[in-house]
Amino acid sequence: MTDIFYALDVSGGVDPDDPIGNVYIVGDNGKSITIESTYVDAWLMEMSDFIISGGRQNRIEVLEEPEAIDVIYKDEKFDFFYKGEKVVVSSKVFVQKVCEIVEKLIFDLSRFSDGKEGKNVSLLKGKLLELQGKRK
Repeated sequence: MTDIFYALDVSGGVDPDDPIGNVYIVGDNGKSITIESTYVDAWLMEMSDFIISGGRQNRIEVLEEPEAIDVIYKDEKFDFFYKGEKVVVSSKVFVQKVCEIVEKLIFDLSRFSDGKEGKNVSLLKGKLLELQGKRK
C-alpha cells in the first residue's frame, strides 16, 4: 500500500527553515525508497510541484541533492526510480499522501519555530492550497 512519510533528525534540534531527516516512499509493489539525511521540506515541495504541474515532468529533483527520482506515468500509476529501486504508486493515492504529509510537516515545523511562521512554513502552506485544488 502506498505511503509517504518522513522522520526528522531531532538529535541536534530541528531547524524549521532547513529541516533535515529521511523521506520514505512505500509503493503498492512492496518496494520502498529511502532518501536519507536530506532536506525534508525541499523534497515535499518538489513532490508538490510535480503534482501541481500535472505530473508532466519526468523527474522529481532537489537541487541540493545528487540523486533525483525519475518518473514514468502509465495506467494511472507512477513508477518512481531512485538509486536502482523501483516503486509503483497509484497517482490518486500519491496526491492524497503528499497533501497529508505536507500538512503534517507544516504542523511539525510550527512546533519547532517558537511561534514564528518561518519561510518554509509559508511556502508549504501555499503548496498545500494548490495541492488541495488538485484533489477536487
